[in-house]
Amino acid sequence: LLAMNKRLVMGKEIKVNWATTSTSGTVKVDTSKHFHIFVGDLAPEIDQNAIREAFSPFGEISEVKIAKFTDTQKPKGILF
Repeated sequence: LLAMNKRLVMGKEIKVNWATTSTSGTVKVDTSKHFHIFVGDLAPEIDQNAIREAFSPFGEISEVKIAKFTDTQKPKGILF
């Protein structure tokens, strides 16, 4: 985590931290053997390929969720 925090990705310094769990009451899959992280301050044009490339030295990436604005579907600059 520390190795990726404040790293430049697509020319922009990113923030990386542990993701917190949701309390929405939805049924969750057992992810006890997975690590969930939050990445913020991303360039708006970031895509899954760039994230996978940046984080691949740290292990297998099972999923990338890029948060988008509901009205425009443009990326918010954060992902999980």
